[in-house]
Amino acid sequence: MEFCDRCGAMMLPIKKGSKNYWECRICNYKKLAKIAALKLKTEIKHQKRRIEEARDILPTIAKLCPNCEHNKAYYWTEQTGMEDKPITQLFRCVKCNYTWRED
Repeated sequence: MEFCDRCGAMMLPIKKGSKNYWECRICNYKKLAKIAALKLKTEIKHQKRRIEEARDILPTIAKLCPNCEHNKAYYWTEQTGMEDKPITQLFRCVKCNYTWRED
């Protein structure tokens, strides 16, 4: 996450041609972005897409959805923090697709 040097607002990653920029959504200030900062966001999107595609093979469990109170959810685990942190169990409601986690 990057913040604007001029107004302090959160900036968005923008790709124009072969260059990557951070662009302020408030004052339109732009600055060149480091590749590593944008790469992480791309990897998160790809991981989310893999979870969506894997829905047909994800196991289900009797779990009450906090959003719609349906009683069946897909589940999987992820290492969401540093390696020394416990694994996080994630759930997605079969009915409304709401996703929540339990550490």
